Amino acid sequence: MRSLKLLLVLAFVDASPALADTLHLVCRGSGVASDSDYVRTETRNHNGRTRDSRTLVDTSKSFSGELKIEITEGAGRAFLPRVFLPALSHGKDGWFDLKNLNESDNLITAKIAVGIMSKPDLRIDRLTGSITVNGSMGNFAGHCRKYDPTSSKRAF
Repeated sequence: MRSLKLLLVLAFVDASPALADTLHLVCRGSGVASDSDYVRTETRNHNGRTRDSRTLVDTSKSFSGELKIEITEGAGRAFLPRVFLPALSHGKDGWFDLKNLNESDNLITAKIAVGIMSKPDLRIDRLTGSITVNGSMGNFAGHCRKYDPTSSKRAF
């Protein structure tokens, strides 16, 4: 009798609509991340003396990587490549909440809550699978594929 109850509970959990309604996407692509670095400069005055100084210079670096998207019942989160994140970000284990999430048959749009001053725009075309992320920290473009984390085979 106990085994039958356990099987019924497991069957109910397995058929849970929340699990079935979760959209899991993995998106591969590339982008440009904004960065800054100090550059050392040396200047000479008219007497021939040198003076060292450091200047903060904005730079950008190209990267390729992968991001993940999870959407369940009108709420979502995104896992962004580390190179794409500012020094101060508010993610939880690398995941960031999606704000202003809008889903239609053809398009998913949201803002990714990376930090107080950084909320890049997310756009996913549901017909083609293309994704773009644009914000002050840089941009990312790629292609998404749907996957099921409970049944997907491991790469190795």
